[in-house]
Amino acid sequence: PLERTCAARRENLTEALPELPPRRPTVALTRVVLLVRRGADVLLRRRRGNELLPGLWDLPGAFTGANGDRSGGTDGVVALLPFAVDVGPVVGRLKHAITHRRIELEDLEASTVGSRDGTTELVGADGATLLWCPWSEGVEKALSSPARRILRRWGPA
Repeated sequence: PLERTCAARRENLTEALPELPPRRPTVALTRVVLLVRRGADVLLRRRRGNELLPGLWDLPGAFTGANGDRSGGTDGVVALLPFAVDVGPVVGRLKHAITHRRIELEDLEASTVGSRDGTTELVGADGATLLWCPWSEGVEKALSSPARRILRRWGPA
């Protein structure tokens, strides 16, 4: 349909132009995400330098299945938290696509167990910064798109 407006065809250069590399195959992933609440606060996790889109805030989560060292699902997420949580059932699902990845996120609501000492900044077992903040502040941070959608969907406590 664009043959008449194609400059390469008009100049007889179509054979000289490089071909596009084949598309990367699509990878389907599942990620478990915890919406952890402590009263009116929600827990956010800052992505580390070796992760996709470093520096963004996100909800604590882990990929499930055979995805290398990032596997672990719910148990993997809970193991990264420096405190105990009570994890509830899946309360929602969200589909997200980025580059060649098609990610289905399973949202689980969780609450802290035991101490509620008021500390706002913590460090997870993987070295990531964890932050307790009011829901209204959390949705205003530089969040991943799925985290923002999840927070908006479930709203303040």
